[in-house]
Parts: sequence; C-alpha cells; structure tokens
Amino acid sequence: MVYKYLGWGITNENGVAHLDHDAQGQEIEHSYTGVGAGEVDVVASLDNPIVDGSIVSETYSIIDAVFYDKALDGTGQHNDNWENIKNRLKITRGSDGTTLESLGEQWAQWYVGNAGYNIDVPFAVEFKVLDYADTPAIRFNDGTRTIPQNVTDGDWKIEFFNDDIKVYKNNQQVQSTLSILIGATSLKVFWELSHPTDMVKFRDFVIYPI
Repeated sequence: MVYKYLGWGITNENGVAHLDHDAQGQEIEHSYTGVGAGEVDVVASLDNPIVDGSIVSETYSIIDAVFYDKALDGTGQHNDNWENIKNRLKITRGSDGTTLESLGEQWAQWYVGNAGYNIDVPFAVEFKVLDYADTPAIRFNDGTRTIPQNVTDGDWKIEFFNDDIKVYKNNQQVQSTLSILIGATSLKVFWELSHPTDMVKFRDFVIYPI
C-alpha cells in the first residue's frame, strides 16, 4: 500500500479527529479537496511517514467523483450540471430524490454535463432508482452508437473498462446489452425516457474513475 500524507489534526475530547491542516501545515476548511481520483482509502496514524509497525486507524473509503448529484431539493443538495435535450423532460427535485417525467414525447434525454461531455474509460457510474414507470434507461454513447440499460427499482452500478463491462443491481451482477461498447475510450452518459409514459425517480448519481 502507498500512503500519501494529507495533513494533520487534533483529536478532541470526544475522540474525534478532524484534519484541519494540510501537508504544508496551512490551516484548511476542507480536509480533502477532490481531484476526481476515484475510490480513496483514508487512514489516520500518529506516524509520518507510516511504516511497518505503525499504528493506524481503520480504513475509511470515500469516492472522489468526477460527477455527483445527490439529487435532493435544497441549497447544495443537487447538481444542476445536466442538459435537458429539447426540453422534453419535467424535472422535479424532492426531499427524497429527483423525478424525471416525459412531457408526452419520445426520446426525452438528460445528459450529464451536456450533450458534448465525454467521460474517459475506465469509469463507474452508481445510482439508486426509487421508482419508475414503463422503460426508463440509463444510456451510453461512444460517438457512433447509443446503447440503453433499462433500469428498475434498486441500487445500480455499471463499470466500464476498455475490454469489459459489468452491470450490478443490488450487488448482484446482471445481464447487460452494453458489451457492444467494449473498446470505447470515452462515453457520454445520460438518462433517456423513450416512451411518453416513462418516468424514473433516482438519487445519489455518481461517476468516478476506476
């Protein structure tokens, strides 16, 4: 394991340590500034550097994402960096999730970032589907092909590698139509409601490198 020194902090009277100084000793407001690194494991220790025999805390895993939408209503509770193509979607932010509904037209699309935003492979996308109607899909486009993954209630995770694609629902691998995109170096990611009766309600939509 390779350790990178992030900084230091003092354990308070409740036994809780806060990282409030960076590696150069400067006081900081946020203990970690994201760089889109993917999954990061964080430990605490009295030693710097950490060596064999050092006492370290348990490992805490965090996701340093390139895109995250908590998808809740309220200030700072959602990410508006989406593009509603041709304004065919009704978007409702709620206290427990975001609902997308077709405005009665086919091929309503909501792109991460915008319609021209590409995400480099390999990456993973995770989200929770709370409710749905008909056949909503999360879709991926490599510039020439657009492939859907229909979704239903549950926790979803889709992993894209150059030579493999894995789709999980509730921690169980499921069959997917996405293998046709193997070999892609970057992809666009978006929701699509292809029927006038489609609807999906989701939260915690995150994309991160793997």
